[in-house]
Amino acid sequence: MKILFALLFVSTSLMAQDFAYDPATGKAMPKFIGELKLVKGRVFKDNGGKRAGLKEGAQLYPGDTLVTEEKSFVRVLMVDQSTVNLGPNSELNFESFKYNSNTDRQSVYNLMKGQLRSLVKNKAKDGDIQFKTPQAVMGIRGTELLVNHQVIGKIDVSEFALLSGRAEVKDAQGEQHPLAKNDRLILIGEEQPRHKKLPLNKVEIDIMNNDEEFLPYSPVAAMDSSATGTGTTTVSAEEAVTTTPGKSTSQNLEKLNEQLRENQKRKR
Repeated sequence: MKILFALLFVSTSLMAQDFAYDPATGKAMPKFIGELKLVKGRVFKDNGGKRAGLKEGAQLYPGDTLVTEEKSFVRVLMVDQSTVNLGPNSELNFESFKYNSNTDRQSVYNLMKGQLRSLVKNKAKDGDIQFKTPQAVMGIRGTELLVNHQVIGKIDVSEFALLSGRAEVKDAQGEQHPLAKNDRLILIGEEQPRHKKLPLNKVEIDIMNNDEEFLPYSPVAAMDSSATGTGTTTVSAEEAVTTTPGKSTSQNLEKLNEQLRENQKRKR
């Protein structure tokens, strides 16, 4: 009997740590916002520069930053039943998350760098769920989406794509870019960003049928040539080299920059 009482006390105490009673709804509401369901490689939580290694089952809270190293992968199940996958060499800040129910919540996911994939199962009101990069904000209702952000030289490149549903991306200048299924939007630069909208090709879609795959980094790249006095150069999709799925970010960037240098030589 004492053992049973002790077990009940421990389980009740643990539940009290994870949930709070909401008198308005009469429900136990989770204090955490998501739980790690799959971890490959080295994954960390960063709070104010202090990093702590994470394993499957770890819980996340508003304001947490999730960090992955090279060849790492993590899947998070959010309390609203959405899934968020983070690829290698990535940083995702859970900027805000307010939860009332699976269909009544407001959240902001801030991808500071790397690759993200998310499936938002339960529709939300317009503007209630947002995915950000340093250049733009994507507002969604219910959809499967992919986001990349990288810096090439000193130039930011953000990419947004949809595998289902509809969304709208607002860039740093306030310009709206609507997206539909299989659309891809590329933004280059922060002030008055160049943008290119194009469809996902069949190869990319086939790759991304595996829910552990991400949007391949764009064949459209930018290079800061200010050091040579030639200004900023944007390379078209026809000129640029396509990155290779499965390669690391650094390998793809090295390949892109090598091609950019060759393109520059041909134009002189």
